[in-house]
Amino acid sequence: MFKRTGQKKLGRKQSHRHALVKNQVRSLFVDGRVTTTTPKAKVLKANAESLLKKAEKGADELATVRYLNMMLGDARLVKAVQEYVAAGNTGVTIMKVGFRAGDNSEKSKVQVTGYAGVKKHVKRKKVTADSKKKEAEVKEATKQQTELAAQEGAKDDKIGSKIAKSFRSRIGGSNKGKSTVRSGI
Repeated sequence: MFKRTGQKKLGRKQSHRHALVKNQVRSLFVDGRVTTTTPKAKVLKANAESLLKKAEKGADELATVRYLNMMLGDARLVKAVQEYVAAGNTGVTIMKVGFRAGDNSEKSKVQVTGYAGVKKHVKRKKVTADSKKKEAEVKEATKQQTELAAQEGAKDDKIGSKIAKSFRSRIGGSNKGKSTVRSGI
């Protein structure tokens, strides 16, 4: 019989809480660090350590890889976490940072020790002649659209000025010096 195995509710329903934890774990392994409130940081640390322990125990098992894919949602992240676990020295730390300006709640930084993040694993797009041509075509099309919009705006201004002139001539033409409003006397 296991007692005291409850979890922090974080003021959310179960589905929202699970989504929050998944998103924070993903952000943690993308950047290597996350700044959040202290209660969320404690829950995040527990979940991240659990994920790292599962990755250590079943490094080559299909079930472990599927679990990592479910939690992290990206093959590059899974690969980076597996490399990190294989290197050893896994750990997650919490540092209290200060207080949030809006509601004065305590903020903490959660950090994976010795983990740089996945940004170095991101492949950049190769710039080719075709992509440069497409980019130039898009720029030219937007330039033409802005010129057409400016011309339309000029036409609207001309029409508006004609309407204003006709309105002024009606008001100021025959009734110069006289009020156009009937008195209620």
